[in-house]
Amino acid sequence: MTLTSFAVDTCLTGGRGSVNAISPGSDGNLWSQVVGNQTPSFASNHIIMTYLNSSARFVYTYASMSESDTEALVKVVQGGNTNAVAGAALRCSDANHYYFANIHSNVVEIGKSISGSDTILGSAAFSTSIDTEYYIRFQAIGSTLKVKVWDALTTEPTPWSVLASDGTLSSGLFGIYGAPVGGDLVKFSLFSATNGEIVSNVPEPTTIVGTNIIGLAASADEALLVPSVDISAYEMWTLEVDAIATGGVLTFQGSNDGSNFQPVISYDADGGVAGTTTNATGIFYGYRVYRYLQIKQTSWTSGSTTGTLLLYAKSVSPLQGVSAVSQSGSWTVSANAGTNLNTSLIALESGGNLASAKTDLDAISATTGATTDAAITTDVNGSISGKLRGLVKILNDIWDSGNHRIEVDGSGVTQPVSASTLPLPTGASTSAKQPTLGTAGTASSDVLSVQGIASMTALKTDASATTQPVSAASLPLPSGASTSAKQPSLGTAGTASGDVISVQGLASMTPLLANPSTPYPSASTPITAASGNVANSSGVATLVGAVSKTTYITGFEITGSGSTIGLPVVATIAGVITGTLSYIYTAVTGVLAPNTPCVVAFNPPIPSSTTNTDIVVTCPALGAGNTNNAVVAHGYLL
Repeated sequence: MTLTSFAVDTCLTGGRGSVNAISPGSDGNLWSQVVGNQTPSFASNHIIMTYLNSSARFVYTYASMSESDTEALVKVVQGGNTNAVAGAALRCSDANHYYFANIHSNVVEIGKSISGSDTILGSAAFSTSIDTEYYIRFQAIGSTLKVKVWDALTTEPTPWSVLASDGTLSSGLFGIYGAPVGGDLVKFSLFSATNGEIVSNVPEPTTIVGTNIIGLAASADEALLVPSVDISAYEMWTLEVDAIATGGVLTFQGSNDGSNFQPVISYDADGGVAGTTTNATGIFYGYRVYRYLQIKQTSWTSGSTTGTLLLYAKSVSPLQGVSAVSQSGSWTVSANAGTNLNTSLIALESGGNLASAKTDLDAISATTGATTDAAITTDVNGSISGKLRGLVKILNDIWDSGNHRIEVDGSGVTQPVSASTLPLPTGASTSAKQPTLGTAGTASSDVLSVQGIASMTALKTDASATTQPVSAASLPLPSGASTSAKQPSLGTAGTASGDVISVQGLASMTPLLANPSTPYPSASTPITAASGNVANSSGVATLVGAVSKTTYITGFEITGSGSTIGLPVVATIAGVITGTLSYIYTAVTGVLAPNTPCVVAFNPPIPSSTTNTDIVVTCPALGAGNTNNAVVAHGYLL
């Protein structure tokens, strides 16, 4: 799938102030209110939603694009209360139909709103803090819904926080979703939407300037001033165009796969005007929407375009780091009072921050104590130093320094224990009641007699080791058993037995079917087919099907003579239930030489794929010079 960016609002630029005070966004698209009555505002590069009432929520969609497979990324802040709801909405068709994913009350969840009723499809615990930025990535691909959330100052995690499945909504708009609580705020500083999961488009929390690419030049039409570069680890880029070629036009392009590039928006650092091309010198900047960035000279007459590209791991002022100025010399650093600083001691102003810090440090020092504090070995107040010295003293008293272990009474030697005089537990067996054991296969010297009493349960025995005499002469026969009077004498093979059993039927019984004159099933209709003799042409024999009948093939034969060169061909049987069957049949070299016949019989017969279906046996042409090729098939309809 070619990944496509639908829209992105970085909240760093844009018109702001027209529609609902937050439009247009940084890419020129508009925000539209679908749910709620909040009055939004825009300040300090944030879209801000204020508290309206305890049940008020909002959905603002962006760019008015109805999509099916969509992924949204938002950066949110819960201002003043972690119970505030902040997240994204997908497949929003109206105020009563949309999916949502959000954080609130230390939970991340996925849900749907259908006809004014919310259903939570999945949730997981996730602890948040007020006034802290979090990323929320919400994805709807087919019926699979996923969300992950993480602190904006950490790396994006690999696993998803919550997964759910629901096919209620198939397409719709995308945007931001939430509900401030208790008079507090919900703020957004980034929104982007694509048609599917992408390699993370979230900057790593690293240094500001990551890469400085200098000496760039393009001196031809379609030449790359900036060859494709992976900017997935950066959030912002700037291009300083030092010189522009005669007739030169630069086009800013982005891609997620490194090959399918699309125009991306850049901004003029002087005027902030958005555009995808430029034909002027100066500083231009943009934000990472795609993984790869390239800048191509799409128009050129003569000369050379040169410039410098900088990549930033976080958004900065467009002019930061572009034109560095170095200074040299020596300076005198003075204190506020106008006197030179003493490098060995900084005087603490009365009541100032440093004086307060010193007071805190003095308190900590008093609690810690000095290395000369006396050891404390009881549970009384004292300095940390005294407590530690006391612990060392206690350990020294019980520590065996020679064997490096803590001493205990009787340690290091075997303790003698005798049970000869200990009383036996109740029910213990004495030697007087313990029989002497013998060796295997030999009787023991002590014998235990086993006997029973009149009313005891029988002792079961197993006589499998010897043959037991059993007589059935006087046993009654089971019900229905046959006696010798009703057992016919058996004869030898090929000779009639002396005793005869007559088989007969009743007038009303079902007839016993017998058809010794034909090998075909009863009620079947035998059929055959032949191609006739053909010369260097396909021989085709078709067993024609009939309405409400299944065609069966019982076998086929292929005969013929050779060809000038000799040719192996693939004979086929089409229309059978198992699919087309293939056989190798070879025409020998020599036009008058006979081929080895191919004779195949099927037992059981093979049926057609369905009723009223022909079964076709085909032998392809046998090659140049061939004069004989014949196919015969036989079977039946049933």
